[in-house]
Amino acid sequence: MNILLLNYEFPPLGGGAGNATANLARQLTLLGHRVCVLTSAFDNLPKEENYQGFKIYRVWTCRSKKYQGNIFEMLLYVIAAVVAAPRVLSKEGRPDKVISFFSIPSGLVAYWLKKKYNLKYILSLRGGDVPGFYSRALKFYHFLTLPLNKKIWQQAEYIVANSQSLRDLAQKTAAPLGQNIKIIPNGVDTDMFQPLFDKDNKKFTLIFAGRLCPQKGAAELISAIRELSLNKAPTTSNLYCKIAGRGPSEKELKKMVVDFKLKETIAFVGWLDKENLLREYRSADVFILPSTDEGMSNAILEAMASGLVIIAKNMPANRELIVSEVSGLLYDNASELPLMISRLMTDHALKDQLSSAARARALKFSWRHVAEMYEQLLIS
Repeated sequence: MNILLLNYEFPPLGGGAGNATANLARQLTLLGHRVCVLTSAFDNLPKEENYQGFKIYRVWTCRSKKYQGNIFEMLLYVIAAVVAAPRVLSKEGRPDKVISFFSIPSGLVAYWLKKKYNLKYILSLRGGDVPGFYSRALKFYHFLTLPLNKKIWQQAEYIVANSQSLRDLAQKTAAPLGQNIKIIPNGVDTDMFQPLFDKDNKKFTLIFAGRLCPQKGAAELISAIRELSLNKAPTTSNLYCKIAGRGPSEKELKKMVVDFKLKETIAFVGWLDKENLLREYRSADVFILPSTDEGMSNAILEAMASGLVIIAKNMPANRELIVSEVSGLLYDNASELPLMISRLMTDHALKDQLSSAARARALKFSWRHVAEMYEQLLIS
């Protein structure tokens, strides 16, 4: 089968959805399909590239940052992808099916391909493209794009969400359109992300990885470490935290660290590629994600596969991955976070138990299995 994947982000650009696109392309290729990806250009990346058995085409979008795109760049992707599509189709052949990651902007390209070439497409929803997801930040965006979203969703052959909670939210929009959303979870490369059991950490190390924006909650983590410091917990001097990522809140978060006198305890390590992120995971003890909204977190899955203990907010998507006190720790209120950190620093048996259970749970989310689930939709 000839398959075209659309995503305005593809590694090294973006986060979880780009990672999902890359892994799905690789696994579909290993399953015997011919795959090409149409994505955004960046820096000196080649405009055309053979990569891990599939083809990548990159179109100019004026993209300026690896970790974050803006509305203007998304619009340019739509225009450039539509212009490039005839050339891609002439070189790669007519796709049997298209998979679009994100309703907007990539879904607009899929919608145009359906109208122009009658190509059927699967729409893979990722979170922020679903009306009502993290509404405080995206409410106006969802209001403006709702008419387009409805057209894109209505014309999709299938719509996929990556978690039950995201599916439940998206179904409110999809049901009146006659669509029934299916669930295909995110996956994790369990061969790449593996635990390192003989760690030589001199300090108990926490890690946060994600976009530095209010939604992801890094400020809550910094405040929790400050509380531990102010309370002069006996273990505080043995605590170290790394914050991996970039984003609009970075300057504010760094100021918090300085104001709280935590420069010796908290380090910002920037946006990391997979290899460097893996290195940081394997040298850490606990992964913390205080995010207020997630579809299904790639970062949590990768940290679990790396054998890290997970501390995360008690929300539906996280409960699909973590059973609190069994394969990680979930909390409701910010006041619980410092207590959980302190508990793991002193209860080594609990830490080891949660670490082993996290790795075992992650093994059930291989990208091969995810690709096979997509394959069933593609051939149906």
